[in-house]
Amino acid sequence: MKTRILFGLALALLMAGHVQAGPVGTKPNLLLIVSDDAGYADFGFQGCKDIPTPKLDQLAAEGLRFTQGYVPGPVCSPSRAGMMSGKTPARIGHENNISGEGGIDPATSLLPARLKALGYHTGMIGKWHLGNKKPYLPWERGFDNFYGFLGGMNKYLAPAGKANVMLRNGQPVAEPEYLTDAFAREAEAFIRTNTAGPWFLYLAFNAVHEPMQAKPAELEKIAGIKNKDRRVLAAMTVSLDQGVGRVLAALESAGMVSNTLVVFINDNGGATYSKFYNTPLRGHKGTLFEGGIRVPLLMRWPGVLPVGKTFDAPASGLDLLPTLLAAGGAQPPAWADSDGVNLLPYLTGQNMEHPHNTLFWRFNVVAAVRDGDWKLIRIQGAPPLLFNLADDLREKNNLAAEYPERVASLLAKLAAWEKPFPEPRWHEGTNWDRIHFEDHTGPPKYQGPVNEAIVNME
Repeated sequence: MKTRILFGLALALLMAGHVQAGPVGTKPNLLLIVSDDAGYADFGFQGCKDIPTPKLDQLAAEGLRFTQGYVPGPVCSPSRAGMMSGKTPARIGHENNISGEGGIDPATSLLPARLKALGYHTGMIGKWHLGNKKPYLPWERGFDNFYGFLGGMNKYLAPAGKANVMLRNGQPVAEPEYLTDAFAREAEAFIRTNTAGPWFLYLAFNAVHEPMQAKPAELEKIAGIKNKDRRVLAAMTVSLDQGVGRVLAALESAGMVSNTLVVFINDNGGATYSKFYNTPLRGHKGTLFEGGIRVPLLMRWPGVLPVGKTFDAPASGLDLLPTLLAAGGAQPPAWADSDGVNLLPYLTGQNMEHPHNTLFWRFNVVAAVRDGDWKLIRIQGAPPLLFNLADDLREKNNLAAEYPERVASLLAKLAAWEKPFPEPRWHEGTNWDRIHFEDHTGPPKYQGPVNEAIVNME
């Protein structure tokens, strides 16, 4: 395993299950950047050849790239609910994208509130998608500052003569800029004005979620991409990369690079309305195949985390809450109610085991368990699917008939895991159940160059 290395400085800093960086007693700033609906292979650091993403590639080169990073859910809102709560979405009834006036369980303490208790100033910029009414609003759930929108999608550019309206701490404001640029601008301002620290910034870009709207100038730069839909996605991705670059440059200008833990993660697999590439994975957003839940994931913390390495064991977006709390100085009891783990000892080499032996997902009519290299997908009304990811990352060969005892064992694990869970607090509609059933029982679907394993998973 390539990342099972001893990183001397980090080990010297590991204390009582968490890491401290910088002068004794200081706490790192925490920057969590989330992209939306991007394809697994649509960034340079993931092997993409036709979309330039130099700023994110640099972030990967300066930190850790996860080759088996997973998210809590295969669609936007459940995935975010898992990251903000540290709890698998099904545990809090949040399996579906929010419908009507619902929101993330008010009884669940979220990451920003927990970091505030550790002395952090907290800010959020971008897409919330965890409730648009009281008591679910971001400024009621632990964020000191908020700029963005509450729902699941928003236009990037307003039609001529109209305003694109955002909320700043609950008050509507007109936003004239392309939205990805606007969110980068707001993040720059947050960093410039919070020099005392420590701070936590959740920067949730809506790029590259629909509507598929790119800046004309960026479209011109990548005219070499012949497919029109792919070209629009590429231009939106270029704007996302530039936005991340602006934020990273702001950290450098403020002298905060060495004392900031930066995380970049995508919220789920590529969406079928765009010309994404998920190579080499099967499936897409909404499925529990690898293409729906395995995502690009990066971490950078100079002087603490290894540089230019890969971390090859499974890790989850559920781990973000424990990891960021630990980085902020919390002790293990602070995340005892989480379904994730503190990744820091694993990333630095203090703990040579895998963070997870088993991972679970449930999304209405489908559920999945990964146990070691074995993965089972259970489908209501259809036989289960069984894959060995070590030999079959593309999930082409269903081995259920060959290993009936393993199927039974994994089905039992899945049933035991979900037994205490409530029914979903809302549904998006029965049409989604039909789509999910058809996605998981139909022929394999791949998006991207199928003959090229873009990402080296060895």
